[in-house]
Amino acid sequence: MNKENALFVKGTAILASAGLFARLMGAVYRIPLFEILGDEGMGYYQMAYPVYSSLIAISTAGIPIAISKLVSERVTQKDPRGAAQILRVATTLLIITGLFFSIILFLGADYYAENILMTPKAVYSLKSIAPAIFLAVLMSAFRGFFQGTQNMVPTALSQVVEQIVRVVTIFILAVAFVPMGVEYGAAGATFGAVMGMLAALCVMIVLVYRNRRKLTQIPSRNLVIQYRNRDVLGQIVKLALPISIASMVLPIIQLTDATLVPRRLVAAGFSRSEAAALYGVFTGAAMVLVNVPTLFTTAMAKSLVPSISEANAAQNLGAVKSRAGLAIRLTLLLGFPSALGLFILAEPIGVMLFDTADVAITLSIVCFSIIFLTLHQTTGAILQGMGKTYIPVTNLFIGALLKIILNYTLTAIPSLNIRGPAIGTVICYLISSSLNLYMVYKVTGVKLTVREYIYKPVLTSVIMGLVVWGTYQLVSAIGLFEFISKVHMRLQVTAETLFSITVGMLAYGLLLLVFNAITQKEIESVPLIGKRVIPYLKKLNLLK
Repeated sequence: MNKENALFVKGTAILASAGLFARLMGAVYRIPLFEILGDEGMGYYQMAYPVYSSLIAISTAGIPIAISKLVSERVTQKDPRGAAQILRVATTLLIITGLFFSIILFLGADYYAENILMTPKAVYSLKSIAPAIFLAVLMSAFRGFFQGTQNMVPTALSQVVEQIVRVVTIFILAVAFVPMGVEYGAAGATFGAVMGMLAALCVMIVLVYRNRRKLTQIPSRNLVIQYRNRDVLGQIVKLALPISIASMVLPIIQLTDATLVPRRLVAAGFSRSEAAALYGVFTGAAMVLVNVPTLFTTAMAKSLVPSISEANAAQNLGAVKSRAGLAIRLTLLLGFPSALGLFILAEPIGVMLFDTADVAITLSIVCFSIIFLTLHQTTGAILQGMGKTYIPVTNLFIGALLKIILNYTLTAIPSLNIRGPAIGTVICYLISSSLNLYMVYKVTGVKLTVREYIYKPVLTSVIMGLVVWGTYQLVSAIGLFEFISKVHMRLQVTAETLFSITVGMLAYGLLLLVFNAITQKEIESVPLIGKRVIPYLKKLNLLK
């Protein structure tokens, strides 16, 4: 693996690690926060986030990815001033959109709380979080810029700082204001998003300031094309528009599911409350687990777009093929075992996390969408890096239309019921990822061998699956963790499940080495631990 590919893998690992840290903190802090605010206060807190997330998505509209791609091209052209110009123009645009939507939310909070949410006390949380939109949108420009230079450390560092400051502020302000009323405690907690974003933005500004000399130096050659700000703005909008449309497809799918699925379940003979319960388990449990592996592919996509764009700008088709092939292979090495692991442990995982085995009804089907969802994200990033931003949107739209048809048809069949949306989800991403993969082949010419891209991922995953299944059956049969059941039966299931997952992960790591599914260079590129484990692996004859 060459230096550029190693840089890509390292960037992915850095972003994935930061994302995992942020997600874990985001999950853990809710438990004590619930104790502070109670169910009512937690409700006010949660009500602010859907509109906040939606307005950020509208405000940024794919611009950070466009920045990343264009900056990587300027870097390839040895044009640091051009890269700085893109950041300057994009920042100006995002300041306008971010400020506009922050003001809209702040001024419209009263109307939204009273007439849309039908919860007047939620107004304090809505107003409290409004400034965070401006800060988040502005920060996305800096993150896009650094990703364009293939430096993922600033993005990762800002994510970690953001989450730490956010969580600390949440608890300080929630405790300080909750005596005045839970609605004020919730508002204090939501203000944590503002402080977190502000801290992260400060980190970004400091890093940009430290790199200011690189951004203002004269280009090393006179062949660099000079663009007017208006032209740069046009380039940004042209790239960002299809990406922003793509970001709207998934919320539309979710909205359609929320409207269509419960009605079709009622048509299948379920009561409204039963339909709501089935839909809640599918979206609130099964789909949550399906989205966990996307943490890695989302990080990969951020690193992949500028990496592919840089190689394409340099007209280095060999590098494009190499990086695209590596990304697809890593995606499949993640997707297959994740899907198979959830399939085998669907019931115990449901009990462990949600205290119900009913999750397995849909999880055992929809888990296979992981393979195609992660592949869709990766192939979409490759196409975006090649400037074909409209192709992933079109392909996802085709998959989404088919999903709606299947949801409508299958959900109303009594024997399938809630399995219908699960099947529809798998087919949706199967179609979109297959179309993306075909277009990647057409655009880049990358060749994917059956041995490297199908045989090795499938074989290692199947063996891992057998190990996981055997381990779980064994520890359950011999009652290895039976002593914990005296405290609570769910704890025993949790211990058995986590033990089986740990054994499975170790087995899979060994299988990847035995079957040469990963190389020494790829292991070395993993930050912090990569180079340290190489000597031990060689002593065990797992690496030559």
